[in-house]
Amino acid sequence: MYPRESLRRNKAVANNSRPENLAPLDGSLEYEREISRLFASEPKWRIAPFAVAYVKENKSRVYFDYDNRPILRVGPDHKNEITPPGTMVCFSMLADLHAGSDGRPDPDGRKIVTDLIAKYGLSPELRRRWYLFQRGTLPEPAWGSRS
Repeated sequence: MYPRESLRRNKAVANNSRPENLAPLDGSLEYEREISRLFASEPKWRIAPFAVAYVKENKSRVYFDYDNRPILRVGPDHKNEITPPGTMVCFSMLADLHAGSDGRPDPDGRKIVTDLIAKYGLSPELRRRWYLFQRGTLPEPAWGSRS
């Protein structure tokens, strides 16, 4: 879901209404099943970038894993920095990298994520986090996880 559609959908949910021209959430069950299958077949995807948030204060983007742990912050000058997993990040909008604008799984979702990993050189950090995750020592996210 792109940030603008995500924000409109979240406002609609908060107002208990549905904006015009947005698909109903009937694809969300299909989407959750697809993500569950992905994690069952390839558990490493759980610590890969899963969502991106926009931080209005400093105009940066922050990429999160499935459990809402921040991974990477990219500033408006395109400089990036690894973000510790337990860091609290306040953001304006959150968009899922695996979902399309209609809430259904995006067939290009995995490619978007793998391109992101390559672009920002995240492989060493993700290997380190996977090692910690397997041992149960990867810090909990600052504001709770999805599971």
